[in-house]
Amino acid sequence: YTPIKRIEDSIKAFEILHKIHPEYRLKIIWNPQDQKYTETLTSLVNEKNLNSAISFIEYSENDISYQLAESEIMLVSSKKEWFWLIVLEGNASGLPVIAYDVAGLRDSVIDGKNWVLVPSWDYIAMWWKLMTFVEDWQLLTSLSKSSLQYIKTYPWWDERYTEFKKIILL
Repeated sequence: YTPIKRIEDSIKAFEILHKIHPEYRLKIIWNPQDQKYTETLTSLVNEKNLNSAISFIEYSENDISYQLAESEIMLVSSKKEWFWLIVLEGNASGLPVIAYDVAGLRDSVIDGKNWVLVPSWDYIAMWWKLMTFVEDWQLLTSLSKSSLQYIKTYPWWDERYTEFKKIILL
């Protein structure tokens, strides 16, 4: 990842949760594109003494489905997303997504149906929603089912292309 993904905010939100619920783990699935940023994140995990609770898993198309299937919630702390594929991948595994309210994410899916938006740069708000899901199994299950239903009705690429083409030709 690169700094635009703001993984450090997800780590900070998880750190607060972990103090209350030490049984939870955070998997950071990533493609380490920026070596300096990678070192910054590793240092942050070390500094917060979360080495046993946080694992960095290099992205692999063959492995992503397995990793997501083993998860309960997805955090997206990006500054912006040009395409929201990460959310769709999470939803296809029944994962509710807690994401920052930023361009590309807020415009692409339905808040409260397959994810929950929190104010950008507010990892405390992200933690609070994470805590809410962890402590309210019914809510988590409901959003998980809603996420799966959402992805089943999501328009295919051909339909998206047709919509996009109409906008461009206006």
